[in-house]
Amino acid sequence: MNYKDWVCIIDDERYFLEGFTRLLEWKGYRVRAYMSAEQAIEDILFGDISVVVTDVMLPGMTGLELIAKMRKVGCKVPVLLMSAHPDKDVMDLAKELGVVEFLRKPFRPYEIFIALDKAFMNGKKSTGYDHHIIPQNKRARVNLFG
Repeated sequence: MNYKDWVCIIDDERYFLEGFTRLLEWKGYRVRAYMSAEQAIEDILFGDISVVVTDVMLPGMTGLELIAKMRKVGCKVPVLLMSAHPDKDVMDLAKELGVVEFLRKPFRPYEIFIALDKAFMNGKKSTGYDHHIIPQNKRARVNLFG
């Protein structure tokens, strides 16, 4: 991990989101936290996010729908998916969408640190760059938002 890299966390449970954010910041990660995919998507596609950690079940756009939109426009930012109630269909779709790791809530701190290390390594191997946002994604803004 490079301490310039940003982790984006998306979860609609406020207390979980706050605690998770504090844990990652304590470990040295820079974190941007959102309570919905709609709040986060522009930052993911056009900002400097290096890894996304999202819950499956979110109000509005689900975590899987977010990942599908990211992949549709060529965004290769690595994603960790989490759920308290994983099922086989969700896990299969997550694998098809290129999710790096599926975490079952509640998870232990060491599990997220291992998964984040894997995601950062995966992102660097797939693109060769520290940040994985593809500049051409700016053209996709019209398709996603307008």
